[in-house]
Amino acid sequence: MKLKVLYSIILVLLLFYVMGILPVRGSASLNLPVQNLDTGFRYSTIQEAIDASATLDRQTILVNNGTYNENIVVRKSLTIIGAYENTTVISFTVNNVNNCRISEFSIENISVSNSQGDIIDQNIFQANRSILTEDCIDIQNSSNIIVYNNTLVANQNYGVFLNQTSSIIISGNTFTNSFGIDDVKLQFSSRCIIDGNLMSGVFGNAIELDNSDENLIENNWMHDMTWDGIDFVTSYNNTVLGNTIESNWRGILIDDAYSNGFYENSLINNGNKYEQIPRQVVIFGNDTSNYWNGDQGKGNYWSNYNGQDLNNDGIGDTPYTIDSQNQDNYPSMRPCAVSQQELQVLYASLQNDYANSQTQQNHINNELLNTRTQMYLFIITTAIFGLASILLITYIIQRKHSTQRPES
Repeated sequence: MKLKVLYSIILVLLLFYVMGILPVRGSASLNLPVQNLDTGFRYSTIQEAIDASATLDRQTILVNNGTYNENIVVRKSLTIIGAYENTTVISFTVNNVNNCRISEFSIENISVSNSQGDIIDQNIFQANRSILTEDCIDIQNSSNIIVYNNTLVANQNYGVFLNQTSSIIISGNTFTNSFGIDDVKLQFSSRCIIDGNLMSGVFGNAIELDNSDENLIENNWMHDMTWDGIDFVTSYNNTVLGNTIESNWRGILIDDAYSNGFYENSLINNGNKYEQIPRQVVIFGNDTSNYWNGDQGKGNYWSNYNGQDLNNDGIGDTPYTIDSQNQDNYPSMRPCAVSQQELQVLYASLQNDYANSQTQQNHINNELLNTRTQMYLFIITTAIFGLASILLITYIIQRKHSTQRPES
């Protein structure tokens, strides 16, 4: 009889374990601030939640309000979500991890390398001023990364630094009051999109391209830079469309950069405001291959253009002279606005990439949830069958022994 009771207790405890009611790893305590939403387990630190054996790829970790003095290393394909500005973390490092998402944290910096398909969105970056060499977002040797709708304040070096990357989207971010070098720098990078960002009050350049080709810079606002709106250094076949470049020391700098297209931009009051010297575009060298108007005869708006528009078609009757070898043949008489049709085409790639990344993550999460549910059912069924068999065999053996006892 005692043996039956013991086996019954073991069976109940095992069932509780496999159902997650009595987990061996992690904790069910409601007081711990970090939770794996897929397993229900809670942890005291973010790193502990990431490293737990129960935490698998494609799962979601929710981090409650608080300050976490952690330099976090992400080794799995996870979605890690904080409580926005009320959840503070020192740094994240993502190396050789695909399809990871870091969202809604207040953070100093994120480093991504050798990765694909990651998303960095809706974070607030404010770099530690004692760490002068750190970039807010540093992406190396990676592709298909989305940096979306973040706020970067008072960074000390680069806001976003891309090195040897491709197909990176930097969209909808706000850069303000930087004490660093550039808001965004591309180095040996190609086919990236810098779209719809607000860049203001920076002690440096808004955007710099260094040995970077076939990138799209469109629909950004670059204002009040201590240095330049956009720098092109040894970079080719890039397109600059629909940007407002205003009140910077220099609007656009071109240094050994060829076959880049600039059209439907608004260049407003760029130059030395104290000496009243306009510097809308500064070109080093004798290159004539950059072009300053699009295929449909649309040029740029220049705030210091002095020509007329006698036929009232919105285009100046005479070219705007940049230097002796460069001119805009169709200068706009009004600040430019990219048409809705053009924006729809340009945004299609951005929207599809972002939506596809989210859909892919959700699809994989659902598949893993179904697999995990089937696994739990199999474990439970196997455990019940196994223990029932043991109890049955034990009972049969006891009966056999009892029948073989000699009568007293």
